[in-house]
Amino acid sequence: MSKPNAFPFFPVDFSKYAESLKSPLFPVDFSKYAESLKNPLSSQPFLEAQRRNIETATVIGQLFYDGLKTLGSRQADAWRQGVEDATSLWQVLLSSPVPLEEKIIRQAEASQNALDTCLKNMREISEAVNHCNDKAVGIVGARFKESFDELRSTVKPGRKEVA
Repeated sequence: MSKPNAFPFFPVDFSKYAESLKSPLFPVDFSKYAESLKNPLSSQPFLEAQRRNIETATVIGQLFYDGLKTLGSRQADAWRQGVEDATSLWQVLLSSPVPLEEKIIRQAEASQNALDTCLKNMREISEAVNHCNDKAVGIVGARFKESFDELRSTVKPGRKEVA
């Protein structure tokens, strides 16, 4: 009796193909060879390790997203503050009836303050990015260490677990 064809668009019976591989010129039984390759280890620890790897990648992704959100918010606040400071400076300079030399001195002082504020903001943003990176590296490093420990405990010499 013929087996039902599992490939309706490609009608081939693989059992006949396997029979054709047995020849007197090449006397190898591939089914016995395949049985000898069976994994003596359980696949469950490896699946659990991959699940934990995916969980770690998810945590890193969330950390990255939160870091970008914080970074964007901080940069937007710095930009808004800079625009407000420049606008108020120009309003004061243009509306005050002081000599030109006084306006130039005020503008130089305001420019110095704006530069100091910009550098302070850049330092804060850099520290936030470094903090996020340090957390991510710590999480990934811990997961690598766990992975190697899991691998060692799963593939111990003399272990006789068969799935």
